[in-house]
Amino acid sequence: MIANKLLSSLLVHFIQVLRPKCTDASFPYCQTTMSCIPTVSYRHACPHGNPPITANTFPSTGKICDTSDAYCPTRKLPSNLTIDYLLLWEGYFEVAEAGVHVAVPQDNVFLKVGDMLAYSGATGLQHKSSGVSFRMRSTGAGVFRQVERLVDRTALLRAHFWAKRRLDIEMEKTGQLTCSFGNDIAPYFETTSDYIKICEKITNVSLIFRNISATNESVVFVVPPHPGGDVSYSFDFAENETIFLEDQNSSHTLRVNYTFTKSGCYQVNLTVENALTEFKIETEIHVLDPIKDLSWDSPIYAAVNELGNLSLVAESGENVTLIAEFGDGASATLGLFDFGPGIEHNVPHTYEIVGSYNTSLLARNAVSNASLNGLVIAVEAVCNVTVAVETELPNTGFPVVFLASVTKGTDVEYLVTFNCSETGVTLPEQLFARGRLQMNFTEPCMYDFNVLAYNNVSAEIYNGSLLVEGLTIVNLRVTVGLVIAGEPTVFTAEVDSGLVVNCIWDFGDGTKETLSFRAAVGHVYPTGGKYLLNLNCSNPVNSGNTSLDIEVLVYITQLDVTTRQGEDITGYGPRKDMFSLQYPLLFQFTTNCQFVNFTVDFGDSSPPVITQENSTEHSFPAVFASYDVSVTVSNAISSKLATVSLSMLEPVKDVAIETNGPVELGAEMMFEVTVGQLGTYPCYYFNLGDGTELIYKGAYMANCPPEYNHVTDIRFIRPKVGISFTHAYANATVYDVTCVGSNPVSSEVVEAQAVIVPNPCTTPIVDI
Repeated sequence: MIANKLLSSLLVHFIQVLRPKCTDASFPYCQTTMSCIPTVSYRHACPHGNPPITANTFPSTGKICDTSDAYCPTRKLPSNLTIDYLLLWEGYFEVAEAGVHVAVPQDNVFLKVGDMLAYSGATGLQHKSSGVSFRMRSTGAGVFRQVERLVDRTALLRAHFWAKRRLDIEMEKTGQLTCSFGNDIAPYFETTSDYIKICEKITNVSLIFRNISATNESVVFVVPPHPGGDVSYSFDFAENETIFLEDQNSSHTLRVNYTFTKSGCYQVNLTVENALTEFKIETEIHVLDPIKDLSWDSPIYAAVNELGNLSLVAESGENVTLIAEFGDGASATLGLFDFGPGIEHNVPHTYEIVGSYNTSLLARNAVSNASLNGLVIAVEAVCNVTVAVETELPNTGFPVVFLASVTKGTDVEYLVTFNCSETGVTLPEQLFARGRLQMNFTEPCMYDFNVLAYNNVSAEIYNGSLLVEGLTIVNLRVTVGLVIAGEPTVFTAEVDSGLVVNCIWDFGDGTKETLSFRAAVGHVYPTGGKYLLNLNCSNPVNSGNTSLDIEVLVYITQLDVTTRQGEDITGYGPRKDMFSLQYPLLFQFTTNCQFVNFTVDFGDSSPPVITQENSTEHSFPAVFASYDVSVTVSNAISSKLATVSLSMLEPVKDVAIETNGPVELGAEMMFEVTVGQLGTYPCYYFNLGDGTELIYKGAYMANCPPEYNHVTDIRFIRPKVGISFTHAYANATVYDVTCVGSNPVSSEVVEAQAVIVPNPCTTPIVDI
């Protein structure tokens, strides 16, 4: 073994040679770059050179050369060998083409002609008398010098490449190392190394300690004697803390103390090393918090026949097992538990008989233990608390007595609080004496009270309310829901404050009844209508009176809707469902009930009308249309719907007749009729005064009155032309012309005169 931990650096000497300048035209060949790659190491007995396989042979061609040739490779001692002996990795050259190759040196090394540089191992090279140079490539950049060109020789600049090898030697003790090297032609040389220190190999290391420990307690780690000689120990503990011990004799027992401050599972690593070897041990230690300051409250109260808990606390403790002896012959083992500040654990148990029990508890974990002894008192739990008010009419003038009790419970106490939500006043807490409490109230109010019934193991709350009244009756009133004819109705008398004993009820239909204030009051009204109810309530000192209008409802069975315009017009047409847009429309409702609401939807996008009146008036938009009007009558118990369909028509308005008269007899009289509003479904009847009758009417759904059925001359109104016609009269006179414009909702009569004059006279011709 070699001292100083076996120097193993990667040092490869590269050699630089001269080569031709590529820019010189007289040299047609130029060498190129090449690469050098280190190989893996191998073992060899002793370092030596790298000569050809056969002496006096060109390695690139395999040809035998003349030994007198200065360039012929011979086995001779490497020229660059020094007296320093180093253990190195071997390196070799890798080239792309055959020939002798050049590597870029790492330092300035110059060789003379004849020194071997490297061998490519190529064969079949041409030997040219004119001289040859070989090209090479490299994967890395390099600096090259010219190679001297040799005439009639292969252009081979040789140099010996010294590749140093690794040497493995077994030594039993420290001493010198002598090594000889050379080859079978050159003489051997010897060199002597420095003193080499021999190290014993580290084996059989063990680490002994207790693998479970308590926090804040020292743990001893023991390393027994083992091979290795002078060694160093490195202990890696928790929280990145390391203990390092140097120059220790491995034949002695080593003890190291360490204290873990926090619980957990820790990795403990031990590294033992000397100059030659290294040994590692990886292991674990489980650190637990010990049980500290374990306690419980004693005595402990438990409810019989109920699962109770013995509550425990401790400052610390991990993976704790609890063993309990309950004193009634039962025991239990529980766990694992972890204790710490603010952490409580319970040991459950059920005691079946009332009594006192001596109870013991043992707590333990792998690093500690603790015990407790205490008294458990088993009592019966509070069950079904009830509170009764013994005073019949609680008021401010006399004491009020409360009685509290439970169906089950041992040593039960009662505590009550009173609160008046109206005033926000809370009375002081009061304790019952043997289940009885006498209270004096100074203010009338509705008090909410809570009675807490409790003992050492349980508690129940009773919630109640108590009306404490004064002697003055304040704000007497009656409340009632819906009152329906023929059905029972419940009435309630109420007061804001004041003691009320009796009440006299007068229901307004001839029925009277005297009842106590709290009694239920019922009455049946036989028929619908409005009744006046009177109530008189009193106590031995004061009285009060109140009254209430009662609206008795019946179920709606009838709803009739009539529609009219003006006083007498109920509609036009056979169904009386046509009305003029000129006037508002009056809707009248008839039903069998009082106290109802009418909701009317006119069907023209106007908002519905809600009224308690039995009629309402409405004007429809001034455009001919048909509408479905829905009317709903309702009260609190029923409703009924009726629908009315109607048509709103434009009336005939502002009719006028113009003529071109007077006209001469024999000429046609022209009639022009102008209308301000033509009307919906119009009919225009004309009597021209000479017995001639004719009718103009709208082309769609226009019906003339029946009295004009005899007229045969019926013409139709053309929208863009209007009404215009001519007539020739037979006599020269004045005719009365009548026009009646009408439709289903209106009629307008217009009169005019047609004046016909005779033809003018001419001068007679008289012959005598």
